[in-house]
Amino acid sequence: MKPMKPTPKQLEIYEVAKKLFVEKGYRETSVRDIAAVLNIKAASLYSHIITKDEILDYICHDVFERLSTGLKNLMHTELPLQQKFPEFIRIYITESLKDIDKFVVYQKYWKLSEKHSEKIADGKNLLHERLKNLLAANLTGDAEMECFVDDSTTLLVLHILQFVPHLVNNKENPDIEAVVPEIQKRLLFGYAK
Repeated sequence: MKPMKPTPKQLEIYEVAKKLFVEKGYRETSVRDIAAVLNIKAASLYSHIITKDEILDYICHDVFERLSTGLKNLMHTELPLQQKFPEFIRIYITESLKDIDKFVVYQKYWKLSEKHSEKIADGKNLLHERLKNLLAANLTGDAEMECFVDDSTTLLVLHILQFVPHLVNNKENPDIEAVVPEIQKRLLFGYAK
């Protein structure tokens, strides 16, 4: 069942909430805090949302679906496997930088999403396996490097990608076209000149 499209007021609530979740933390942010920023009473907020958990569920589901769709589409393209790894990096970074605050909330709090944590955990496992296969395809024929394609290498790449939003200077308007090639180059070729 596809989730219902949020109303404009719900989108406004989600926007305020994600900023508070980043600034104060999810557990430390109350519905009253969200209502105060919106300049409405907490009781009025409940006419648009059921719980604070609903907000987190929406944020986590949105980010997860965008990442999953990008990866699923990539796996079905006609690109050679060797070109899919750099494209994976581009998709992951592009999606994470579209809304940095939302991505940060997703990264920090997805396990708290009551509706989506199990689905996200399964998706993260699938992402891990697909990335491991893409890495292996990119290192095929390089006997010295093939020993590095294991779970730890895959986790390291994902860990680096997850922190890209924290490294971007202009968080309000990141230069995605500059960031993507730089991260691709670093992940594919290291820091050698």
